[in-house]
Amino acid sequence: MQQTQTVWVWHYWVWIWSSLAQIPKDL
Repeated sequence: MQQTQTVWVWHYWVWIWSSLAQIPKDL
């Protein structure tokens, strides 16, 4: 259970990081 939650958090952070990284590229 804990491992699955960690994977979820990892994917969530990667999604946020990707979104933040895409913002400057769009500008």
